[in-house]
Amino acid sequence: LLLAASLIVSLSACAANRTNGDLALAQSLAEEPVSGFNFTRLQGWQALGDSHLIVQVAGKRAYLLTLSHPCLELDYQIQIGLSSFGSRVQAGFEYVLVPDDIGSHARLERCRIHKIQPIAIRALDQARAELRKK
Repeated sequence: LLLAASLIVSLSACAANRTNGDLALAQSLAEEPVSGFNFTRLQGWQALGDSHLIVQVAGKRAYLLTLSHPCLELDYQIQIGLSSFGSRVQAGFEYVLVPDDIGSHARLERCRIHKIQPIAIRALDQARAELRKK
């Protein structure tokens, strides 16, 4: 039992270190904040802890989103949504939408988007590949 508990703690620490490394890398490649972006379709996303995520939208554009408060269990979600006004996601007004119960869309946790930064997703992928080689 003690061995299993220490293994779980070790695995959690590895996951946290990987997430922190991905966040630091993403922040180093992110551009200056913008007020918002046009949004028609979410093509992909990656949680970087519970207060940051990268979203990829139509047109091969990607953004690093910083949330105004932690979004519980964001990194364990299968799917998320984004609120928008018309077809625009605005920092300070829109939300990342996360189901409260797995598989249930009856209740959504709303996590306000505090900051939006464009990010070159190809540069991020290349930097990750270089780190894996080392």
